[in-house]
Amino acid sequence: MNDIAPALMGIAMFATIFGIIYFYLSYRNKERLALIESGADADLFYSKKKKKSTTPFTLSIGLVSIGLAVGITLGFIIEKVLIAVEQPGNPHAEYPQVYFAMIFLFVGIALVKAYQLSRKIEKEDNGEEK
Repeated sequence: MNDIAPALMGIAMFATIFGIIYFYLSYRNKERLALIESGADADLFYSKKKKKSTTPFTLSIGLVSIGLAVGITLGFIIEKVLIAVEQPGNPHAEYPQVYFAMIFLFVGIALVKAYQLSRKIEKEDNGEEK
């Protein structure tokens, strides 16, 4: 009996998803037919929005990656060079707090810069349309 339960769950999940999609598409089709029969224009169904560019998203990902790399590198430099110099008796001291602080600092700076640049890009796009 226990071997059948996963198969039944899979079938039930598939049937549920199929049913939701079927009823959604069926209802949408009926609604559109009713609007067309009442004299509505077919262009009503198509969005007139301009597609958004993926530039701000990729810009954010790139800047966060750079911020992460700079944070790790600066954390390593601070931990191995500056702290080891101040504690000459224990050159192998580990301070993971420095890594976390630098990573969060530089990722935060990268996110702020990405936000500023994406706003600048949006303003330029809106200015060109007018």
